[in-house]
Amino acid sequence: MRRLMIFQSEKCRFLFLFKFLLNFIKKNLLSNFLRVAFSALAILFFIPAFSQVTLVTGTVTDKESGEPIPYANVVVYGKFHGTVTGLDGSYSLELRGKTDSLVASSLGYVNEVKAVGQQAEQVIHFQLQSESYNIDEIVVRPGEDPVAVFFKKIVAAKSTNNPANFSTFQYESYTKYEIDLENITPKDIDKNILLKGFDFLKDYIDTMREEG
Repeated sequence: MRRLMIFQSEKCRFLFLFKFLLNFIKKNLLSNFLRVAFSALAILFFIPAFSQVTLVTGTVTDKESGEPIPYANVVVYGKFHGTVTGLDGSYSLELRGKTDSLVASSLGYVNEVKAVGQQAEQVIHFQLQSESYNIDEIVVRPGEDPVAVFFKKIVAAKSTNNPANFSTFQYESYTKYEIDLENITPKDIDKNILLKGFDFLKDYIDTMREEG
């Protein structure tokens, strides 16, 4: 009887230890395995996508003349990531992640799309074709002279602004005098009786020499 009880107690201990180890494996080893697996998947799929850098350089020129096109747009097709060309038509664009193609555009030109390869450094040149617009005929005809229109309005308002139609009116006026004298000096003005009261003429004497 004692042996049976000891055997049963040892059996219970063994079962308890077995269950404890099984729970430990489930909680720790399995979770660690999942962590390792997830980390491996992240390294294989996510890290290369973010670490891949592609440098694309090139120029954008006019297809017909070969002249560079400054301030042209070079962007990733379908996205807002891009750059603009310099005065010499050159550009440099750094791409991160997978990029399918680039598109170059400029006002007055047809857009051009080019594929991007897998190389880390690439040179892609764009040659844009000028775009023509067909518009309808525009006819420009001479109109009436604005000065003539202004004087017509003055004549039309003549009867309305006629001073004779008003009992009273007020206006400002000034009188302009012009005196031409030859061979005269400030002393001559002081001596001349007719020029008394015109002392201001001495401040406006203009001299001019004539030879011949």
